[in-house]
Amino acid sequence: MSNNDYKKTFDRAQAYPFVKDEMFEKSTVVDVDQKTIKSLHGAIAIQRSVFDQVLEGTDKHLPSFDLILAKGTVLHDRIPVIAIGSNSSPDVMLKKFEGIGGDFAILQASIEDHAVVHGAFLGAAGTIPATLLPDQGSTAHITVAFLTKAQVEKLITTEPNYDAVALASEVQTRGIKSESGGNGPAVPPGSLVYVSPWGALTKDGKTPLILSSIPSTTPHETVSSNQAMDLIVSIVDPAAQSTEEWFNNVSLAVESRLKINDSLRTHALPATIAGVQVKGATIGEQAEAHGYKKPSIEYLGSISP
Repeated sequence: MSNNDYKKTFDRAQAYPFVKDEMFEKSTVVDVDQKTIKSLHGAIAIQRSVFDQVLEGTDKHLPSFDLILAKGTVLHDRIPVIAIGSNSSPDVMLKKFEGIGGDFAILQASIEDHAVVHGAFLGAAGTIPATLLPDQGSTAHITVAFLTKAQVEKLITTEPNYDAVALASEVQTRGIKSESGGNGPAVPPGSLVYVSPWGALTKDGKTPLILSSIPSTTPHETVSSNQAMDLIVSIVDPAAQSTEEWFNNVSLAVESRLKINDSLRTHALPATIAGVQVKGATIGEQAEAHGYKKPSIEYLGSISP
């Protein structure tokens, strides 16, 4: 499912982030040209490529990797991109890359001391999008897609509410064997991930609310999209008759959404991440143009991708 599969804003928002359990169960190899999705079997290896990549419109050098699959198949010079929602679906990614072509792999993985949380903002489609947040003691299931430069550039244009970040942390593959027969290889620092400058939605301004739809272990409260929607309506419009009515009647024009997002700041945990900004969220420029404070991320550490 996707944003376009729903006619009513409320139905779309409660279905977000459009994930199913099977998205976090098996690794796959996808051929866009042949429109095939195959389960990934056998041991794999991840080796640093001799080439760095610079995405169009950016000036940061990203590390690329050769993904060595069973039987000697190699995906050369790939940029690892972390997904925390519908981009974990091979079907969704296949559709996004129609016209771009090529092949790619989606590996199951987990990231320690991070959580997938509800963002403190309303997206362009009326959903409450997710974001990644450092969080000691939490471990989240994610996926890592190994994409070509052209595929990454196509994907990055669809995320105006996120900074593209080269992550300082490594992530551990899951359900995969290494060439030595042990646990699967880790993905080295430098994976690209999308982080929202709006920060994490909270009830108390201190504790993030974890997405219940994403497999994880965490000491914090996990809430559904419906519960996050109820909270936002109680903050933004306490007099609203119902969450469903509010969402179905809310204006999704950028000015309206910016006003809502600004009002959520008092219930937001500021955005932080250890890594390097590769490309900033374009929503920040729009916020300033409409007279609002620009949302931003505090970068806690850095790498040399």
